[in-house]
Amino acid sequence: MKEILMQVRDLSFRYGKHSVIKNVSFDLFKGDYFGVVGPNGSGKTTLLKLCLGLIKKDSGTIKLFDKDVENLKERTKLAYISQKSNSFNMGFPATVEEVIKGSLLSIGYNKKDANEMMGRALNEIGIENIRHKRIGDLSGGQQQKAFIAKAIASNPEVIFLDEPTVGIDQKSQDYFYETMGRLNKEGVTLFMVSHDISAVTTYSNRVICIGENTFHIHEKNEISDIETSLKKIYGKNMGFVTH
Repeated sequence: MKEILMQVRDLSFRYGKHSVIKNVSFDLFKGDYFGVVGPNGSGKTTLLKLCLGLIKKDSGTIKLFDKDVENLKERTKLAYISQKSNSFNMGFPATVEEVIKGSLLSIGYNKKDANEMMGRALNEIGIENIRHKRIGDLSGGQQQKAFIAKAIASNPEVIFLDEPTVGIDQKSQDYFYETMGRLNKEGVTLFMVSHDISAVTTYSNRVICIGENTFHIHEKNEISDIETSLKKIYGKNMGFVTH
């Protein structure tokens, strides 16, 4: 029996009179590489933010680690990588190590532990050499590596990712997926929203296809079913290419 980390039941959310998420139910299991795909405006990022408790649901339940997500205090078990372009104020005069250490201090770690955890994360991602550089002075690929290091520094059980490869080059994207795959094999559960359909269907073991009034969950071995769902959402002429 797989361990359930997150349980979503009858979840609904609307912006004004527009229903974005309607009566959605699913489970996130320990060890999942869970992908969410759908057109712009389909509710992918909204779903992720609801699951993190960043916005309040209209109805339904979301339990993470068997607790209501809106009351969850064990935030050290979670990490969040948002879109690179929106994840940090690039004009803020903070170095890579200050960003990572500040994040750890903000969730309750003391300075000694924060320094040790930051050092391990920098080494694991291979960016020890840029620890003293300002975030705003880094290339897109370096910034993304810094955000990955920030996310893994607290040894989270689950990492939520929102369009994590937006704005970075192909080499950096390949590094990102390689790193996420390695973390997943080491036991980290991933919940990733992405516009990159081919990457999601290649790397994820379970995929949500979300569209207007459409919500389907597919297992890795259901590629033909995934294609059918995607063509319903994006149109019959949609191409399907794997990495």
